[in-house]
Amino acid sequence: MEIILNRIRKSKFFNIILNLVGIVGLDKVCVRLMYLWIEKHPTDQMKDSLKYYDEHEKEIIRIKELLADDKSRKVWRQAIEFRKTMNYKEHPGKENDQYFVNDIIKLEPNEVFIDCGGYDGATSLEFMRRCEGKFKQIVIFEPDYQCKPMLKKNIPEDKRIKVIFKGVWSKTTNIRFISSGDSASHVAECTNIDSSDLEVIPVIAMDECEICRDATFIKM
Repeated sequence: MEIILNRIRKSKFFNIILNLVGIVGLDKVCVRLMYLWIEKHPTDQMKDSLKYYDEHEKEIIRIKELLADDKSRKVWRQAIEFRKTMNYKEHPGKENDQYFVNDIIKLEPNEVFIDCGGYDGATSLEFMRRCEGKFKQIVIFEPDYQCKPMLKKNIPEDKRIKVIFKGVWSKTTNIRFISSGDSASHVAECTNIDSSDLEVIPVIAMDECEICRDATFIKM
């Protein structure tokens, strides 16, 4: 069952259906029902999460203390509890403005915005709108080749905007990847995947990317 649920969650078809039912406001109902089932039937992934969080409790607390505001610390705690239990009541929820929370994020004219996972460019476009066009640099990373036409169509020609068709990773290398052109795209961690679904993509470490050295805002 766990394998089936993981396949559903990563399925391009499931994501299309979820978008369609979202039009009539039923997407959250579908997601909550799925998580309710998982909560009652813990997967191996959940058990591994429990073990991981227990073994790294000190590091988790230390990271929480590095966060700058109470709201972020609360979301950090809720996110971990949700991943451990899949109890939807612990889910931190979504801000209406997912990346640009009004009472936390204050944009300045000299921002260097790094968009890791550009998809169709919507987040970068929203950043530009909120900055009223006053920014220093935007760097967009996107590894999924199916997203290239959307990015090229939506992102305006501007010498301050750089689109890099690579993924972001802990080091500069090549990794196995499954492209789908939507949120189901993901790194291929398993070895028992049909090779016809796989491709090898270039990934880069931001620390090794000169254009990212002055980053002020990283969306990942």
